[in-house]
Amino acid sequence: MMEASDRPVEGNKDFRDFFFLGNLVSEKPSFITADYHHAKRHIASSNEGFFQFSMERTNAFKRYDTRSARLGSVLFKLVSLDSRADYHIRNTLDPDVVLLHLIFCGSAEFRLGQRRQQVSPGQIVLLEANDKSSKRWRAPTQLVIVRINRQALLKV
Repeated sequence: MMEASDRPVEGNKDFRDFFFLGNLVSEKPSFITADYHHAKRHIASSNEGFFQFSMERTNAFKRYDTRSARLGSVLFKLVSLDSRADYHIRNTLDPDVVLLHLIFCGSAEFRLGQRRQQVSPGQIVLLEANDKSSKRWRAPTQLVIVRINRQALLKV
């Protein structure tokens, strides 16, 4: 049992790195913008072109910010996107990636091939990139995306 004096404190860098919480819960996002086009370019470039962000009414875009942390080969991203209109994120085929989406705020329709699934806060979605997928989000959204390398997963 841990004594109160043995508990790590938030300022302890080793604690933050071990639990990868330091970057995800920090007050400072690793990327933030209120410009739709800047967000679109960032999403495409930071995900090696596998994700495409689009909106029909770009003037409804308010803000995008993300925080990320890596634990081994697994990438954790806390994403917040605020918009007054629906927006879409399309994934192209990347057979080496498994994605977990943990929804905190907002709702979405996930599509994988011909299958469709509505999701709400508190739900988790697993996407394997064996087909093109898309997500249609409604209004402000906050979620954690866990990106797992399939080859690394097979080694475990």
